[in-house]
Amino acid sequence: MPPMPHLTSRGDAALGDPRPPGRVILDRRPRSDPRTPPGVRAERGPEVRTPTSGGTAAGPELDRPRVLLLDSDPVSRLVFGGTLDADERVSLIGAHDSRMQPAEWPVRRADLVILVSGPSENHVLKAQEIARGGVRSLLVGVDWTKHRLDAALSAGVSGCLSKGWALTHLPVAAGAAATGHVVFSPDLVELFAAMKPMEGVHRLAHRLRCLTRREREVLTLLAEGMSTSEVSTTLVVSPATIKSHVSHALTKLGVRNRLEAVLLMQAALGSGLQTAEF
Repeated sequence: MPPMPHLTSRGDAALGDPRPPGRVILDRRPRSDPRTPPGVRAERGPEVRTPTSGGTAAGPELDRPRVLLLDSDPVSRLVFGGTLDADERVSLIGAHDSRMQPAEWPVRRADLVILVSGPSENHVLKAQEIARGGVRSLLVGVDWTKHRLDAALSAGVSGCLSKGWALTHLPVAAGAAATGHVVFSPDLVELFAAMKPMEGVHRLAHRLRCLTRREREVLTLLAEGMSTSEVSTTLVVSPATIKSHVSHALTKLGVRNRLEAVLLMQAALGSGLQTAEF
């Protein structure tokens, strides 16, 4: 059986395989997402139908994340569009040529935009524009490099998948990304790990000591796989307060996004450090 996706909450706790030595992976299924299927622990051609009403045995269509597919290759668009349209975990609202003007994409209707790129394409700038509109995006492509992956994460994407792997796992990954997780295909987890070398235990503890007690609590809960809303419920504060704590933590730790901050916390907890030690 092919490996399942590695997921992180939008608080960005990495999920997937059990944690081997040297890799920062937390094996945990999200606590409150009934759409995440068992086994996932926790981003149009003319024949592709765009559903407009109804539902499936999984529940009304309104309960499923609305996904928009953008792909310049008509064959690829047909294949990925058909796969998404047939899956009960997501609701495909459209599949369009990514070469169209952004104003022609029904982005505001979507919970997630999937951008599929070919060998000579790079959709990072488009993903950045989508993120500015408050919509999550998932990049599917070939020939991933450390530089390209770093640029995608800096653009605020909700996940990156290799195109070959996405052929059989896109609905699962899309459902997870649309509901607040960051998703990597297994090969890109290895590439991301190579970008972020593990720090020594003492250095990790030293970096985390700059955080307040509440900031450490928030990052710890996010590292365990909770979403922002789940953390706010657990700590009995508003989601806006949680986001504020995370923002302050990013500045103090000198990292660019939640993913890096929570992976740092996971590294500390995975090394055996107790929160009292930092």
